[in-house]
Amino acid sequence: MLALAATAACRAAPFPPAPAPADRPDAGRVPTLPTAVPSTAPLTFEGAPVAIEGRFGQPAFREVRLVGPLAGQVKPTVVRVEGTEVTATPLAAQGGQPGQPAGVRLRLSGQRAGQGVGNVVISTGLADPKELVLYYGWKVPGNLTVTPSNPYFDLRQPGRHIVELKVASTRPEFHLLRAQVAAGPFAARLAPPSSGGPRTVEIRVIESGLTDQRGFLGKLILWSNDPAEPRKEIPLFALGAVGASGAPLP
Repeated sequence: MLALAATAACRAAPFPPAPAPADRPDAGRVPTLPTAVPSTAPLTFEGAPVAIEGRFGQPAFREVRLVGPLAGQVKPTVVRVEGTEVTATPLAAQGGQPGQPAGVRLRLSGQRAGQGVGNVVISTGLADPKELVLYYGWKVPGNLTVTPSNPYFDLRQPGRHIVELKVASTRPEFHLLRAQVAAGPFAARLAPPSSGGPRTVEIRVIESGLTDQRGFLGKLILWSNDPAEPRKEIPLFALGAVGASGAPLP
């Protein structure tokens, strides 16, 4: 998942994008959440940024409480939630010994397999800070496993540029129906099935469609009978340039 802001930066701010150099094979891959670090802020979310994970078809929940000297004075209301898979409701402070401060309750729908990031903005009811931002990451594992998950083509190497994808599923009656290139100078071919093993998709670079630029992005779509991911998108990335003769440029 995208790298999230440090917990001390709790005031409302744009979600920070993670830099991904264009010449790296893992460019565009969603990195994992960083480990939460202790905060000395007067008001922050405990353990932020937080991760919420569930199972496909089932909702998952995560309660996140406020900490700090001002936590007992907060009367939270949800201003907005960024992201489509997670909703948030405010949690009022609870009394007792030692008692629990206010916070928010995250609900992950579980209706879509995948992973992503987002944030929740709450109004504190205080003069300062008026708003706080809770950054979160979500994940719903699917049934499909694609290896490699981010196909990479090194155009600086001689010869044909081909990568084989292995597509497997935890479901016994899995059928990979079609592999289609939706963007980029690539072509895909679905190899005949083998008994009991993963399906193979052969992806190749179409050299005649290349220009003299140094990198190319693409998108492969896998169509299957999987209920969680009937249409799974795979990013494609090629680095380097090929000359008119088909030989790699230095």
